Amino acid sequence: MKKRLLGRIGIAIIMLYIFSGCNQEMTEIKAEQNLPQIYTQAFDSFMPLDAGLNSNMEYIAIDMTGLNLNAQDKATILDYFKKYKVTVMEASFDDLKQKSLFDEKHMILNGILLSIKKVDIKSDTKVQIEGSKYRSGNGAIGVVTTIIYMDNSWQIDKADITWIS
Repeated sequence: MKKRLLGRIGIAIIMLYIFSGCNQEMTEIKAEQNLPQIYTQAFDSFMPLDAGLNSNMEYIAIDMTGLNLNAQDKATILDYFKKYKVTVMEASFDDLKQKSLFDEKHMILNGILLSIKKVDIKSDTKVQIEGSKYRSGNGAIGVVTTIIYMDNSWQIDKADITWIS
């Protein structure tokens, strides 16, 4: 009788272990499902690099062309950047020129333009992003950022300048 009870407890423990393992797989993080958070972290990783580009900026323009985001995701990203206490907008370089936000005389933006050029999903919890931070033809940088999922959030692992103009 005692052996039978111990056997049932053993089976119950094994079943619990199996089902809890399956449940963990079902709730696993997938990078593709978290791209708005990943993009936000990537864009934010550009900001402290070559901080001179941020000097006297009047706005932050974020080019989300080709990022396949819905309106709510875009609004969430834009809202995040209000922490810099400047006007934040979604715009490409051409949009900024059309809005007369590019100083043609001095060939410079009165703000900065952040853009993502390439997204490389390395795994469910690691994404590498190539982008740029632009102020002028002689004031821009290229950046490669690695974003990882750690401690229940997407975080910047590293951000490196790849080119300077």
